[in-house]
Amino acid sequence: MKSPRILVVAVLLAVLAVVPALAGTAYKVDPVHTSLEFTISHMGVSCVWGRFNTVEGTYVLDDRNDAGNTCSITVDAASVDTHVAKRDEHLRSEHFFNVAKFPRITFVSKSLKKLGPKKGKITGDLTLLGVTKTISAPVTMTGEGPDPWSGYRTGFSTEFTINRSDFGMMTDLPKMLGDTVHLTMCMEGVRPLEAPPAALTPWKKGKPGK
Repeated sequence: MKSPRILVVAVLLAVLAVVPALAGTAYKVDPVHTSLEFTISHMGVSCVWGRFNTVEGTYVLDDRNDAGNTCSITVDAASVDTHVAKRDEHLRSEHFFNVAKFPRITFVSKSLKKLGPKKGKITGDLTLLGVTKTISAPVTMTGEGPDPWSGYRTGFSTEFTINRSDFGMMTDLPKMLGDTVHLTMCMEGVRPLEAPPAALTPWKKGKPGK
């Protein structure tokens, strides 16, 4: 019969072996290969397209426990870009994004659940102009695999709508722009391959890189 000390050591080793797997796999958002675009109605006639050029963040994928999936995104509000310099300057003013007072737009997830093969639903808090609202959006895994720079990448896309008035973005030109804003995001994250593999992504079985 094993001594109590040996049993304690064995239990501790077992726990340490399990903890990395339960911790999930952390990815850093690649800002160069991540895009956040939006469209809004213009005078009820057509629409205006734009994007945010600076998006950063991290997310964790846990194959064993949905509660381990997390996502945190930060958007530089001043990076708004509609390809019209004068309009972008107006968008950065107190009439719209008020970047001097609210330089960042953030999203922090509350849950990220797998709903099927490469499909999921994310729910979290979106903060814009100092106002926080809980939103939910569908998520699709667009791919995963090793890159040529000793990294392993995963990609996701989502589309959802918000009402700008919910965040206090009211302008003196209510008939010029619609209230509903449609957003599309394609996000790519990377982690070093030399890092402990922890858990596999919840979207695909098999060992990373194979």
